[in-house]
Amino acid sequence: MEKKRVIALPPWLESLETRAVLSALTDASRTVRFVGGCVRDTLLRRPVTDLDIATTLKPSDVIYQLQKANIKTVPLGLEHGSVLAVTGSYHYEITTLRHDIETDGRHAKVSFTDDWKEDAKRRDFTFNALYLSIKGELYDPWGGEEDLQKGRVRFIGDASERIQEDYLRILRYFRFYASYGQGETDAEALESCKKYAAKIKNLSAERIHTEILKLLKAPLPLYALQKMEETGVWFHAMQGAPSPDIKQLEKLIKLEQEFHIMPKALPRLAVILKDNEKALHILSKELKFSHKEKKELESLVKLAGHLCMDSRELLYEHGLETTRDVLLLQVAQGYNRILLEQLPLSWEKPVFPLSGEDLKTLGIAPGPLFGKILKHVETWWVKQHFAPDATQCLEEARKYSQSFTSHS
Repeated sequence: MEKKRVIALPPWLESLETRAVLSALTDASRTVRFVGGCVRDTLLRRPVTDLDIATTLKPSDVIYQLQKANIKTVPLGLEHGSVLAVTGSYHYEITTLRHDIETDGRHAKVSFTDDWKEDAKRRDFTFNALYLSIKGELYDPWGGEEDLQKGRVRFIGDASERIQEDYLRILRYFRFYASYGQGETDAEALESCKKYAAKIKNLSAERIHTEILKLLKAPLPLYALQKMEETGVWFHAMQGAPSPDIKQLEKLIKLEQEFHIMPKALPRLAVILKDNEKALHILSKELKFSHKEKKELESLVKLAGHLCMDSRELLYEHGLETTRDVLLLQVAQGYNRILLEQLPLSWEKPVFPLSGEDLKTLGIAPGPLFGKILKHVETWWVKQHFAPDATQCLEEARKYSQSFTSHS
């Protein structure tokens, strides 16, 4: 594989952590090249998060050499040649060059090779087959850099063949388009995605879940989502969830940009699901959402469906981030934006000044009434802008408790 050109070494490649990993691997200038996201995002001057290394070294040699240098290793799938190296806060996924022997649309049986061109052939998109040596030499066997600069998401070789090797590539196509695409999608690629859309059901829920959330938090996923809907990919991936409301999602994205809020997948998904509890339940179950994700999504959908008149209660109960997300969703639905504009940039939850011990001084015994009085006073205190002190809260508790004794 001939090198295309030499680029200036990016900071991540010159870091002490990266140098430690490279120093541990035999003849790294010859046996090691960075590949995929780190090269792609370096060329676009975007933040680099994924550090993937391709190597001619066998997995057992990689593990031995890293451990000899006291670098933590985690086998990720030795049958596929992948090892994770951890040093400091950096994680490096190191994979031996390989070519596919057999594929079934979900898994591939591979054999290891020392042929860089063979390794490049089995990758999905041209800009994911960009390799960078430790000296800054860029290798581009499929014209990926030009595609990247022009916003083209192009399969390597025949789109249908690449998709049949792994049906997850359908979702990856739209995810990468949402992050890097410009202009029209490739007609052949789109037709192939449509042809095999029903095969998405053969993929594991975890893989679909990961790709969908990555797609949803892309800066501008609107066009990609529209094409997913048109090709039937959305229906098959999202377990029959309602079609994405592109206009409402567009409003939410504009608000995120206006208020300088980082894109997040779950609020965007909440816009799509709206108050469709059935779709939310099915999606959470079938795509194996974590308990935390399920609760957050349920909370966003529920809270966004009830017009908020005062953000203080939301802030106190749910914190700044959730409150901001809920208000964003409500404004996107057409509600007044004043509360969102008035929302503080930071928030420290006030401490409720009354405790159960304080209630005992009023002669109230622990029990159902005890908790009811405490909750009433806390709600009253929030509505009073957290201003009443312990004495005033105790007085409110006394008055409220009398309303029960007067009826008994």
